[in-house]
Amino acid sequence: MYINKKLRATILSSVMSVDLMFLPIMCPADNINVAPLLQLTISEAHAESAEEHFNRGINYLKASNYNEAIAEFTKVIELRPNATDAYYNRGLAYYNLKNYEAAIDDYNKAIQLDSQYADAYLNRGVIYYEMQNHEAAIADYTKAIELNPNDASAYYNRGLVYRDVQKYNEAIADYTKAIKFNPNNYIVYTNRGFAYAELENYEAAITDYTKVIELNPDSYLSYIWRGDVYAKLQNYDAAIADYTQAIELTPNNAWAYNNRGNAYARMKNYDAAIADFTKVIELNPKNAKAYNSRGMVYYYLQQYEKALINFNKALELKPELAETYYHRGKVYETMGDKARAEADFAKARELGYNG
Repeated sequence: MYINKKLRATILSSVMSVDLMFLPIMCPADNINVAPLLQLTISEAHAESAEEHFNRGINYLKASNYNEAIAEFTKVIELRPNATDAYYNRGLAYYNLKNYEAAIDDYNKAIQLDSQYADAYLNRGVIYYEMQNHEAAIADYTKAIELNPNDASAYYNRGLVYRDVQKYNEAIADYTKAIKFNPNNYIVYTNRGFAYAELENYEAAITDYTKVIELNPDSYLSYIWRGDVYAKLQNYDAAIADYTQAIELTPNNAWAYNNRGNAYARMKNYDAAIADFTKVIELNPKNAKAYNSRGMVYYYLQQYEKALINFNKALELKPELAETYYHRGKVYETMGDKARAEADFAKARELGYNG
């Protein structure tokens, strides 16, 4: 999500992880606005002191020295109790320290002093989102949009909330608005592609992921996600091409190897599938599902002893893996060991898997 980092201050954009497209934005830090402190009712000496504290607070915020920033903005508030931007900026510092209650208190005060403060609503909405208070987050983003109808970040953030509550059509509408006002933000296309995929509108999802790749050719995640959509459409050649591109960009990406292995298995290219699942295990020896998948391929190849070795390892690593009990049961059944087969089928059913 976007959190507003304008100093009038804003909250850091938290968008650089595997979950990058699912995080709110608080406002970009590149539009720093050190607003003048108004409503002076104190001596000029105090006024100068308040501005000095305020400017030091801004510098501390920019340097990520949040406790120091809080101390400076608190001093400003002591000298100028109606300094709206001091509350706003202190709220930003509290947010970065994950002191959400204190941050909300400061944004509440900023909004009380200035009911038209769109960025304060935006940032408070981000905090509510992170606290999983979806209703309050939507209300704040909606108010931010009402006050600033051209704010792409508010639409994007509200779209994320709608996504979380599985209102994908509403999410798509908000992402589309965000794209209208910021057409080159690949993160928004990523999220809209995800929403389209959830609605099984796979062609639209592919279009959005393709746009992401056009805007950000190094987005290995977009190749994986587009590959997943191609796989759902049973276009395994296209899926494999995308997973391969993701691997070229990130050679140790177990996720891409795993998904490519699944696509190879679907195409009955079992040797290639085994090679990919083996690579996943090499990268992550505790990946139980990779052992399960490799065991399945050995089962298809009628190499039952190898299949059992892999299923046994998967269950050693993850004893609750219901599907593995079922698949191992199929191996035992094929080998004529009915007792063990029935025991595994019963365990799979107990864990909620019926094949």
